[in-house]
Amino acid sequence: MTSRGFTEHTIDDEWFRAHFIYAPDVIAHWLRQSIPSLQNASILDFGCGDGIMALGMKLRHDLPYVCGVDLHESNRYLAETATKQIGLKALPPGLEFMVLDSARPLTQAGRRFDFIYSWSVFEHIAVDLLPGILHDLKQALNDDGRFFLQIEPLYYSPFGSHLGGVITEPWAHLLLSETELTAKVLGFDLADLDGEFKNKTFDECSSGDFKKYLLREYRSLNKITLLELMECCTAAGFEVVDSWKQETHFNPPTELLSRYSEGDLKTTEVRLLLK
Repeated sequence: MTSRGFTEHTIDDEWFRAHFIYAPDVIAHWLRQSIPSLQNASILDFGCGDGIMALGMKLRHDLPYVCGVDLHESNRYLAETATKQIGLKALPPGLEFMVLDSARPLTQAGRRFDFIYSWSVFEHIAVDLLPGILHDLKQALNDDGRFFLQIEPLYYSPFGSHLGGVITEPWAHLLLSETELTAKVLGFDLADLDGEFKNKTFDECSSGDFKKYLLREYRSLNKITLLELMECCTAAGFEVVDSWKQETHFNPPTELLSRYSEGDLKTTEVRLLLK
């Protein structure tokens, strides 16, 4: 145990490691570019899920206040998980979670933030809801605040189906029929699933139910492209301060290049800093 009250060498869950260490470190890098002083900064994790990322931001980067919001109380196992993975005795002060009321904007709750981040969330939001949500987030930012938005993988990229743990062929979701893709998922042996894909849902479900969960997640993706995402952000009043994207080293099949743009097929990840 370190003087910080937790230790990282005991982490044996790859999902926890990625969301407690990797993602917070990336976000914190962009955060420190945006806000000169973090002494009194208020941070919002939009779509916080299990809360691991918010905890990583709070503990590893010594932030004064982090609030995680989601549509469900998915963070209910966070304290138990953190005790097991990093020996944390109790969740720290300055870390708060709220269940988001879709009918009540964040600003109506009297909340404004210096920095908002969203990690692999916006591809799961229905397209017709994006304008309202982005407008709400813009209103919830302080005047000099920043919004960091990340998506990986984008839908038209090689593993944009979010089935990368069970489907290893690039662009399979664009090449196979729905029936063929479903059969591949249902026929996969979950004993071969890499640890980075084993979230809390995996722990709680039977093999069959977890595969159905994966297929539901795949079918709910909004298929947004980078250009469409930036247009939505601009329409909500955001300006792009900085951006970064990652492209795959795979070459798209010719049959896909006749149907989709090469840029959409090759862009795997996007990071936007907005104001």
